[in-house]
Amino acid sequence: MTTDEMLELLQRVAECVINPRFRTLVDDQVDEKHPGDYVTVADREAEAMITEVISAAYPDAVIVGEEAAYSDPGIIAHFQQADHGFTIDPIDGTSNFVRGDDRHAVMVAETRDGSVIRSWIWQPRSSRALVAERGQGLWVNGQRMSGRLPGYPAFAAGSRRSWSDFDLGEGIHPVRTNSCAGFDYWSVINGEFDALTYLRPMPWDHLPGSLMLQEIGGAMYEVNGRLYRPATDVRTPIVGAVTEELARSLVVKYDLTRIALPDRLD
Repeated sequence: MTTDEMLELLQRVAECVINPRFRTLVDDQVDEKHPGDYVTVADREAEAMITEVISAAYPDAVIVGEEAAYSDPGIIAHFQQADHGFTIDPIDGTSNFVRGDDRHAVMVAETRDGSVIRSWIWQPRSSRALVAERGQGLWVNGQRMSGRLPGYPAFAAGSRRSWSDFDLGEGIHPVRTNSCAGFDYWSVINGEFDALTYLRPMPWDHLPGSLMLQEIGGAMYEVNGRLYRPATDVRTPIVGAVTEELARSLVVKYDLTRIALPDRLD
């Protein structure tokens, strides 16, 4: 599939099964996987539609979707070991979607030989498309995005509410996320945030945005200092920023041993 064809698939799926359910969901169309962690009929239908098309185009690729991984967690390890794979987040920010918040997205990443080579984020309510190809840049609604320097203090968003009150030291101002990775990465790209932190990064949430950061001169690291990659353990916290220098400095600044990690995955 061409890069444009993949984007058109995400847009078509959103128009068919996601947008019609926005602010129209009824109780029997929403389930809780964990307290506060929702899945809707739109999530399941969107993932099935995207998976079917990608599987037909790439029958040898390993595809890991968020809902498929919930049913079969072992598929994550299979994906991480694959030569060619795709991640699918059918509705990133499902809690926002359930509440009628515009901040939700459809996301896909393609990996080869342990690296992300293409990624897509479609924000249906904003009609905003973020598309990245390794070595070819990041494009937002057809406009190529350039890198920038962080502000001072740098605004760093965390995936847990407790992080927003955590003292990260001089030069860092903690802020809350959008509760949607597909909007958090856009916030870094457009200058609202300078950096991001996540305690339990799932590949469908962060592989798309990690390539986008790289394509504008940013970076994403595990807190142990290794670059974030498809094989990163989902229990390893990550930090990302609009510049590699800021990302590296955050790896040094964060003292994660003082933060109790949650028992469940984000």
